[in-house]
Amino acid sequence: MANYLDSVNFFRTTIANSSETSGAAAVASSDRKECIRKHVRHIQEEILNLRCPKCMQVFTTFDGCFALHCHRCQTGFCAWCLGDCHHDAHGHVSNCIRNPKHGTKTNHQYFNTIECFEQVHIMRRGKAVVQYVANIEDKRIAREVAESIKPECKRLGFSLDYAASEEALKSVMP
Repeated sequence: MANYLDSVNFFRTTIANSSETSGAAAVASSDRKECIRKHVRHIQEEILNLRCPKCMQVFTTFDGCFALHCHRCQTGFCAWCLGDCHHDAHGHVSNCIRNPKHGTKTNHQYFNTIECFEQVHIMRRGKAVVQYVANIEDKRIAREVAESIKPECKRLGFSLDYAASEEALKSVMP
């Protein structure tokens, strides 16, 4: 009889521990998924969006002049590096090290094509996403975040592998 009771108690303990473990695993899985969602949301909102460096207003228009002006807070900023230039960005833009025409003394030093603007920010975004994902401590979560964000990166014109390569950066950035 004692052996039977020991077996029943062992069975009950095993089932209870199994239920607790699967419950904890479900919570851990839910927490992991939420953590991944938070990382993806951060990348989408803070890295992939182009923003005014002062008030963080997202901007989507570009008219060819790299001396930008925020309509919300009136700050001038550089379209090459997104640096805050206070009221007028022209002085900075003409000397920005990312501007291939920096140091020249013509009106054309402020202007470039939409394709150039897009390429500069494809590379900036790509590099920032790669750096952000690389800094996620849990490498399993980092891989899942990278997988989750791949379609968005592709839509914006870059792959995480391409963005990570120094040759790609050098080919577009002055």
